Amino acid sequence: MPTDSPLEPPSELHLAPGQESRFHIGGAGSVGYVWNSALDGDSDSISVAIEPACAPPAPGATVPRIGSVGHIVIVRALKPGSTHLRLTLARPISSAPAPIASFTIAVRVAHP
Repeated sequence: MPTDSPLEPPSELHLAPGQESRFHIGGAGSVGYVWNSALDGDSDSISVAIEPACAPPAPGATVPRIGSVGHIVIVRALKPGSTHLRLTLARPISSAPAPIASFTIAVRVAHP
């Protein structure tokens, strides 16, 4: 089971070109789930990265790490436009059940 339930991300973001927003979401990698992102609308107005919230354990660590690692979503505003960012937490195989979490974030990039 996931150790962190997905955290509720913001429902909308308002950014200017060059700005970025970071927010935490949970994880369930220990049971085979991964976060995916998709954009609808002006998909070239932002870039999206999903990264682990903490570094993996060092090789030879004496205490094994158990459980799933949370993630951070980084949204970077590139140019003016509007898009919807869809985040889903699902197993990457085609016969997998529906995602266990999904969020949609309205993102607007405008000049200040």
